[in-house]
Parts: sequence; structure tokens; C-alpha cells
Amino acid sequence: MPSLAPAAVRLAASSGSGPPLDIPILDVQYEALVEDPDYWIRKIIDFCGLEWDDRCLQFHALEDRKVLTLSYNQVRQPIYKSAVKRYEKYEPFLGPLRASLAGK
Repeated sequence: MPSLAPAAVRLAASSGSGPPLDIPILDVQYEALVEDPDYWIRKIIDFCGLEWDDRCLQFHALEDRKVLTLSYNQVRQPIYKSAVKRYEKYEPFLGPLRASLAGK
């Protein structure tokens, strides 16, 4: 599936409510992340200019930290592949959204 993130950023910027176009954006495909989380997590940390910590790869096992969001259960699990291509069941409805984000 092609990424919609760059188009979404352009759309938000053109409406005046989004970030300027000259900010760095790291485009990470979900499928690539779940296929090779070690590579992508390191790339994300580097992109953000943060120092590497091996605990980044074991985020789900860090029981001493508080999670105060509704995603509590998700952050306690390793990255999983069960959601890969889950969007396909919505594919028939995505055409207009894709066209709009692409400026067509």
C-alpha cells in the first residue's frame, strides 16, 4: 500500500492548520516496521536525535513504567504482525480518500 503520510502533510499544510513543509518527516511503513522492528526502531530513534538504549527493543517488557493511556494493553505486547494488510477489507472505500490526498 502506498504511503499517504506525505500527501496528508501536504494537505494539512495547504489548509494552514498543519506544519510547514520544511520539517523533517520520517515515513515508516507499518508492514516494514513489523517485518524488521530492530532496524526501524533504531532508525526512528536516530531520526529523532535520541541516544540509543537497548530497552527500546524491549518496550513491552518494561513493567516499571506507568502507562496512562487507553493503549495500556498494546504497549505491554511485542510488535505483532496480525494487523498487516487489515486495511484491505476497507479498500473499496479508500479510493476517494486517496484521490483527495493526492490532489486529484
